[in-house]
Amino acid sequence: DHHADEVTSSYNEIVYKTRIGTIFDKTMTITELHRNMYPINDLVIFMLGDMVHGENPHQGAKIGTVTRGGTEQVYELAFPELLGLLSSFRENFKTVKVYCVWGNHGKISREAPRTSNWDNTLYKALEKAKKPDGIEVYPPTDFCQLVTINGFKFFAYHGDQINISNGIPYFAQVRKLMSWYFNYKGFAYAVQGHFHKDDYIRATAATKGFINGAMVTDDPFTLEKIGTSGIPCQWTFGIHERYGVTWTYSLILDDSFLPERVSRGE
Repeated sequence: DHHADEVTSSYNEIVYKTRIGTIFDKTMTITELHRNMYPINDLVIFMLGDMVHGENPHQGAKIGTVTRGGTEQVYELAFPELLGLLSSFRENFKTVKVYCVWGNHGKISREAPRTSNWDNTLYKALEKAKKPDGIEVYPPTDFCQLVTINGFKFFAYHGDQINISNGIPYFAQVRKLMSWYFNYKGFAYAVQGHFHKDDYIRATAATKGFINGAMVTDDPFTLEKIGTSGIPCQWTFGIHERYGVTWTYSLILDDSFLPERVSRGE
């Protein structure tokens, strides 16, 4: 949920680019701390949709909320920023693999095929671009991707498949994940975006779901539907070949959103 080119009271093109850089800096800080204990050679990135804000007024892209159309959002803004991010990561990891799903804001129109989505245009551009060896990008062919990492299966999807009412619908989400769990022959973890708020849920005894935060802040969707402006944050976690996800960090991408600290004694 980068929503590149969306304009809010606290988000615009300059803020987007700054937060992209912070993703790299904070991810590498955590990585280097853990590398003091064991090697970390491979990076897997999930791009979970709504990477650009799109131009569909039914999804909130109206005059004043964006500065350019969908094509320009992809090729002038998101594509160069993300290609640079992936290249920087490749300098610090042996392999970088990117698995993608489309979101709802990139839909060309209500009537268009679901693959007609600005997210897909961005992913295809990243896939076809000339990149350093060791970077692989996997665009979606369906609303979800099943990915195996260190022997553990991950189910990636955007999250708009779950209706929203009065905040994050945890019960509906667990029920949906349980249905997908059986339809897709099981998975250890699920990863999604859409709700612009970092959280996680235990769907079954064998399945944990991560809800990723967003880059954008003060987005009208989040304020109206979720009831919070959200904070700019992204999950990062380590996957052990025996134990699965063993550590997690929610990286806050703007220090102005850090919790307020009181002085000692108060």
